[in-house]
Amino acid sequence: MADFYRRHNPLSLQSAKASEPQSGLRFSFRLHDGKIILQGSPTDEGFMSVAQEALELSLPQPMTSLARPELGILALGPREWLVLTPEDREGDLYQHLQKILASHSHGLSIVSDALVVITVAGPKARDVLAAGCSLDFHPRVFQTGKVVRTLFARMSVIVHRATDQAYDLYIGRSYANYLASWILSLKLG
Repeated sequence: MADFYRRHNPLSLQSAKASEPQSGLRFSFRLHDGKIILQGSPTDEGFMSVAQEALELSLPQPMTSLARPELGILALGPREWLVLTPEDREGDLYQHLQKILASHSHGLSIVSDALVVITVAGPKARDVLAAGCSLDFHPRVFQTGKVVRTLFARMSVIVHRATDQAYDLYIGRSYANYLASWILSLKLG
């Protein structure tokens, strides 16, 4: 029987270009990290407590993130979090969360194959972000760990400042190749 479902690289056209970094800019992709959207009420103490117990990490406040080895959580809004796991671990975590949160109002979806992560890093990373978005990415305003959902180069993305000089852009798989082309076409002085 034919294998109709295969994970593929939507950035195959950009992979060679990305391996030749521009001056002051490093560019990479993560295609298969585990990603789960968790939704629930932060005012439901039972939900918050059970979610914290299941994840072994508190759910962060909006526009922030928390991490421990093998797990990260990005707060996308007051009632929504993106839970990050290593590749192929999201299924087990999803089942565990579904079971433990069964008695609480919640939403849970695996979105691993829906989102691609493009990491832009280096001294010119902020210049890339400034070219695509009107938000202020200065370190005084957009500290390490901060998360926003915004329009970037006319596309909806989640921007996460992962380290001092690295930003993860979470984008829909079907837009990833366009965004990679857009970033690589920038002329950074």
